Amino acid sequence: MLLEGVSPTSQQPNDLPLSVALDSPNIHHFLVAAQSARPVNAAGNPWTASYVYDSDNLMLEATGRLQKCRLYEMSNNKAYRSTVSYLIVRDLSHEKVFAKALESLGVSWSKALPIPRIDTSGMPEVRDLERKNLHNQM
Repeated sequence: MLLEGVSPTSQQPNDLPLSVALDSPNIHHFLVAAQSARPVNAAGNPWTASYVYDSDNLMLEATGRLQKCRLYEMSNNKAYRSTVSYLIVRDLSHEKVFAKALESLGVSWSKALPIPRIDTSGMPEVRDLERKNLHNQM
């Protein structure tokens, strides 16, 4: 079965089959979901999408890029910064694609949307990727 070996079971006839649930930090995992995946948080509260940021794609990409820039500035690790730099440049290319799509629909997005100007001049890894023109490729 799919759940075979999920929880240790006892071979003793008087032991409770799901006694392991009593020691679990989230008993709902056993009671409600039979130890399967559930769309809930760690406290067992159902997923409500209350933490999902809802906006248009262009603004979402700009917000993601800004957050990645903040993450970049939180670490000095070279591999980490290299990875996050790629994601920053990738978000810039996504911004450009969504902006182009809006323009094709007749929307003057630069006047309609408050897209932040994100300064990446102090991020050498980002500048290097931009010099390779990766932000203009899809």
